[in-house]
Amino acid sequence: MRLVVPITGTVLDEARVVGSNDDPIRPIALDFRNVSWKMMELDLEGELAVIEIEPSKLFFDGPNDCRPATLVEQQKYLDDLWQLVKDKMPEELYALSGSPKLKKPKRKP
Repeated sequence: MRLVVPITGTVLDEARVVGSNDDPIRPIALDFRNVSWKMMELDLEGELAVIEIEPSKLFFDGPNDCRPATLVEQQKYLDDLWQLVKDKMPEELYALSGSPKLKKPKRKP
């Protein structure tokens, strides 16, 4: 499943898409629990990323107790994340995550 989410971090060079080592360009800090994600596209101008989401293959019953996740549980992981972001504007997602907006170098006139 693919999601479009706002990004945070510090851009050092927009032309070469270079971020700061101390504050890398990344999706905002949403609750990505029980899923893994990979950034597929990056839109610095729109301050958005397209991320590919895959559900965890494990279900954690406790800190030291896990088992293989069923297909129903794996779908629930995806559904929970979809419910978190659907119909929300980027400003709402920034507020929800507590992540700062993307910092970019000032453009020269």
